[in-house]
Amino acid sequence: MIISDMGWEDPGSLYALKKHFAPGRENYIKGKGLFSNSSDSMIFNEEDKKMIVGLDLDEVLIVNTKDVLLITKNHSLKNLKKLLKEFEDDDELSKYL
Repeated sequence: MIISDMGWEDPGSLYALKKHFAPGRENYIKGKGLFSNSSDSMIFNEEDKKMIVGLDLDEVLIVNTKDVLLITKNHSLKNLKKLLKEFEDDDELSKYL
């Protein structure tokens, strides 16, 4: 038995992804992006021709894909499943899933 205090993260959350890729760092950027005066935030940008800039942000996740741009506070990720359900139930929105 090994006793430790490792904490817990939902491995399926975007914030867990940020913590995995940037342990001990304030921010994480994948793709074209820049943070200024920001902390504990992540940019995940899949578009090569678009630069994403975060200014004066704290605990924010920005995910940019070819179909959708998501901007949310880290603590709001718990509401993502509800939002995706709304997309599934709406014929117009479901095409983005």
